Amino acid sequence: MKKIYTTLCVAVLASTSLFAQKTVESVDRFSIADFSFAERTPTDTLLPGDFFAGTPSIYTSASGYVVGNNNYGDEAKAQQFILNSGTIIEGALLYFGAKEDNAGSSVKVAVYAMDGTAGTTSAGAGQTSPDTELGSASVAIGDIDTTGAFTAVTFSTPIYVDGDFALGIDVTTLAAGDTVGLVSSADGEGNAAELTWERWSGGGAWYTMVAAWPLDFDFGILAVVDNSTSGIEDDNYFNGIKADVVPNPAVDVANLVFELENSSNVTIRVIDLSGKIVFNSNEGELAQGRHNVNIPVSALAAGTYYYSINASHKSLTKKMVVTK
Repeated sequence: MKKIYTTLCVAVLASTSLFAQKTVESVDRFSIADFSFAERTPTDTLLPGDFFAGTPSIYTSASGYVVGNNNYGDEAKAQQFILNSGTIIEGALLYFGAKEDNAGSSVKVAVYAMDGTAGTTSAGAGQTSPDTELGSASVAIGDIDTTGAFTAVTFSTPIYVDGDFALGIDVTTLAAGDTVGLVSSADGEGNAAELTWERWSGGGAWYTMVAAWPLDFDFGILAVVDNSTSGIEDDNYFNGIKADVVPNPAVDVANLVFELENSSNVTIRVIDLSGKIVFNSNEGELAQGRHNVNIPVSALAAGTYYYSINASHKSLTKKMVVTK
């Protein structure tokens, strides 16, 4: 059966597939302040694939949303994260673009092991799907932000994973009349990695979005993980950078200590949970080795922030907390 979908009134003929036809009805573009502020990070926040390098978009279909609930009966959507070791997942940041709150229900946010059936990608073999649910939390639809900020969800019991996992939303907990739609990057911006998944109705099988629609993109889902490093001395370089903030939590001034594996042109930013840049400093060309930058935080509201070090187009992003 042929799949046909439209994006901005352009019809595209998809490849032959055995799956039921699904059709995108429209797509809207979104913007986040400094949308490309960071890359995939090793601690504190894992960013999905190429999401932050793409064009934020929300796809609608079948009286609902492609990355949400719709009349196809899709039950869950999840972003796969690639890990080489274990980590502890504390929560999630989700970028919702739309919602309808008529019944006041909740969305389940869940972590899945990648231990499901192989052969549900467009290639038809090799890549295992999400399956076992490792833990979950709920967010009331009334608490979901659709104004450009990320919606934060915390797991009451942190979830340990020892390798690849998927993190996403289960919309079977939504009452009739309630809808949600997550923002994704644009079709073609998933780098053909097939890291986005959906579970079909009736507790059915999981399929990659490329196999099911086909749409090649990443979801606006970030995994918040435990920052359990002992400090910069024990860190490994990531993208040629080590970093730590002292003290953390900070009250008036946070001292950012970072180390460069090679000389680089450095920019330092602090970002709040909505994606807004609250501190931006171009440090210029810095030599290989250790450096210190004082970040004034006394004017910032108490809460969680992310500091991002960009060194010659490579980034490291970690978490800091401000207290009063």
